[in-house]
Amino acid sequence: MNSELREYRKLFQQMIQDNDTGIINNSSRAHAKVILQELIRSAQTEILIQCSHLARDIYGDKETQELLKNAITRGVRVSIAIRDACPEADTFCNEMRQNFPDKIRCNTSVFSSDFCVVDSRRFRLETDQDNGKAYVSANNVVISERLKEIYNSTIPA
Repeated sequence: MNSELREYRKLFQQMIQDNDTGIINNSSRAHAKVILQELIRSAQTEILIQCSHLARDIYGDKETQELLKNAITRGVRVSIAIRDACPEADTFCNEMRQNFPDKIRCNTSVFSSDFCVVDSRRFRLETDQDNGKAYVSANNVVISERLKEIYNSTIPA
């Protein structure tokens, strides 16, 4: 990992630690992976992920996979909804379906934007899927709760 990404990770880790209510920009796919990993790592009760195709460069990453499995083992409620029937990170998707069948759904009719909500307070909301651009917050209950409502209205519990 290059120094810019290490600094970006440290920035977001500090935001989580401080319960910072600010919103930062996620301006690349590498940033997206760092943010998602830190969101998952920080989860205490719930992780909701809604995505188009379970991108291989993010969800095919071993660290991301281990963090999700660890969250499930720790008792965090994890729910992943994927629009595509054939996700990019297909090996991981198949492993999740086999080991945790209630945690992942494919070919869903979900809201058009990709997002992740953690503990009803942290989120990452994509604004440009192709380039991995998004808005991110470590502590914004209003937006996080709205995204959770959207998720729960399209994905049955």
